[in-house]
Amino acid sequence: MSKSGNDIKETIEFLVGAGRNVATIIVLFFTCRAAVKQANAAEKLTEATNQQMQTSESLAAAAREQVEVARRQVTESLRPILIFLVSNEWGKRHRPEQRRRCRP
Repeated sequence: MSKSGNDIKETIEFLVGAGRNVATIIVLFFTCRAAVKQANAAEKLTEATNQQMQTSESLAAAAREQVEVARRQVTESLRPILIFLVSNEWGKRHRPEQRRRCRP
């Protein structure tokens, strides 16, 4: 080959190498952008998960309070019945004179 043929070959090799370098830079740029977007999405997901946990904790506390209120309501609703049953059972088992002795 002549000198100009070698120059053209070297020029083509240089352009191909430069093209590969430019393509690599473009791929790295888009990869970096995708990584940043993924990191932002992960951060938003973390925030949403934290909010869900706080909401769940609040709901659990409210549920515990509802159970406590329901327990108190049942206790207070049954108290007169239990007092009546206990006093009638006590009256059936003890004679009136024994009741007088037991009372202060």
